[in-house]
Amino acid sequence: MLGCCYKTCCHKQQQYLTRDDLGKGKNDNQTDLLELPSGRIIAYVARGPTSPTNGTVIFLHGHPGTRLEVQCSIMDEHLERESMRLITFDRPGSGFSHHVPGYTVGDIVPDILALADHLQIKTFVVGGGSGGGPFVVAAAALLPRNRLLGVFTTGGCAAFDAVTPADMMYLHNPYKDGFEEAAGIPLKIDAMFQMSENKFRGMLVLDAFSMSKINPETVAAKTIMDAFKTCPIDGEALVNHRPFLGSLVKTVMETPRSGLDGIYQEHQMYKNYDGWGFKVEDVPTGTRALIINGSVDVQVPLSHARWYVNRMRGSKLLIIPGHGHVSWWIMHPDFFLACARCVMSEEEYKNVPAWAGDMLRVREEKV
Repeated sequence: MLGCCYKTCCHKQQQYLTRDDLGKGKNDNQTDLLELPSGRIIAYVARGPTSPTNGTVIFLHGHPGTRLEVQCSIMDEHLERESMRLITFDRPGSGFSHHVPGYTVGDIVPDILALADHLQIKTFVVGGGSGGGPFVVAAAALLPRNRLLGVFTTGGCAAFDAVTPADMMYLHNPYKDGFEEAAGIPLKIDAMFQMSENKFRGMLVLDAFSMSKINPETVAAKTIMDAFKTCPIDGEALVNHRPFLGSLVKTVMETPRSGLDGIYQEHQMYKNYDGWGFKVEDVPTGTRALIINGSVDVQVPLSHARWYVNRMRGSKLLIIPGHGHVSWWIMHPDFFLACARCVMSEEEYKNVPAWAGDMLRVREEKV
């Protein structure tokens, strides 16, 4: 399957997969497909009880990413224990879902509704991590109030062209904008956003090929820690929770399955706030929204979380001391699900520090 991806990358052709392709080299055994009236396919995974007593979370993957991102046996155990359901799906052009030319961040909303209707889910929470952050906020702004219970983001990426010095007040020497800040963090995220199209496509294919050579159960701890040397807590979390490492490996391998056009198109969205199709300020007052960030996240700095909270009336910023981009939810899936339950309940949402502080020494920051 990777060979097809290489060819697609080199020739910039879109490969439209069909239901017959699902069993050919797929990276999990729980994926199902929703075919929309237009003929477009959305690939998704539903885990946890089919009739949960504590609600459903529709989780939006990072960038690049797929429906396989948080799906693993450890999460399954917590879903069963908490009687919650977790739905993940591929955005257009990622994994198995068909690419949609001209798709915007706001266009995620009809897809969420189509999937919820298909699964007969009346009300739900929308969550998302990293590059899924803008899409979560689109859901908060645009979904009908009678369907959406609340939202939460985990290290959610903002628009790099819109982060301002006011969002970076915590820094001793604030950068002039989001791109300048990105250039100053260890992972050099600005380099990824300034890559040529061909170089970006090649990076995705190389990453998928490299991951195909890794056995998550046996890869040496040193290899993992070397890969996360700028944020050791993230590496430590993956070393000690191999099923989550397995989901990361699978999602990177799966990302270019149907080509790279859609992934590159989405890549451009993170530096073009005017093209999102909505404004963060459009989120209605009274929407329960938790914006969560690790205090030592070097992939998505705290300024991105503050950018959202500064513009979303009534949202709450939770900072998790000593944690990075993925470590807190890998090491504490119970807290991940508690965040989802929090935005379902007005009482819990009003008293975030009471339960969050007990679980992870989390602090709520007023901005």
